[in-house]
Amino acid sequence: MKIVRKTALSETEKELVWLLWNEVYPITIRHDSVDDLESYLNALIELEHYLLYEDSGQLLAWAFTFIREEENWFAILLFPQAQKQGHGSKLLKELQKNANTLNGWVIEHNDYLKQNGENYLSPMPFYLKNNFVICNDIRINTDKISAVKIEWTNNNL
Repeated sequence: MKIVRKTALSETEKELVWLLWNEVYPITIRHDSVDDLESYLNALIELEHYLLYEDSGQLLAWAFTFIREEENWFAILLFPQAQKQGHGSKLLKELQKNANTLNGWVIEHNDYLKQNGENYLSPMPFYLKNNFVICNDIRINTDKISAVKIEWTNNNL
């Protein structure tokens, strides 16, 4: 297993992360095309990608970090077959090596549907287990998504 860190994705990687995004996230925030996802990513500042591959070369997960309003933000996405096996924690530890803080948006409930019709399961327990705190007073509520900000801070500061 290896993690590849890079600032730009190949065309094949773009296709894979687009498929991953649309498979695991709620349908309300799906991207209609690879170009649509690429436009979203191109608008992010200081974007870095972290791709977790099996030894066979199969992509298991993708994480990315970026700067928003002078804060370090991130997202982690794992293909369903890679979930609950420690891969998310492995990627998170890699992100934490390169940051003093990490911020993210997390959906708190299981009410959204995914593309396949199944409920999107909130990853909040994962983040709480990994020492993130919930910033209850900072929320995003749009017609597409409702989420709360989470934050991890390196306690060695």
